[in-house]
Amino acid sequence: MPAFEKRGLLFELPRDLGWAVSHAAIPTPDRLDDGSYHIYYSARDADNRASIGRFRVKIEGDALRVVEIERVPVLGLGELGAFDDAGVTVSCLVQHAGRSHLGAHAELG
Repeated sequence: MPAFEKRGLLFELPRDLGWAVSHAAIPTPDRLDDGSYHIYYSARDADNRASIGRFRVKIEGDALRVVEIERVPVLGLGELGAFDDAGVTVSCLVQHAGRSHLGAHAELG
């Protein structure tokens, strides 16, 4: 098993996303056919409610390069009164029958 090597910050949230003002937690990778990766993450808004975002990275030699940042959440807040109205966080990513399925955990408000 390869040894862990700390690399530092991979991704910094753009400061102009209202739904993502603090941290990119629980990074969850999904390998794409072209060898790049979608990285799913949970970020919080100013009211501490989480949404799930995504960015894409490519591995170039020994480095990772962010090539795309999606500006809207992949999965955001539900409607008031719904199970996910206080936010959602990434819980897992499962591969089945050639497709990726993102699992999410609803937060209690």
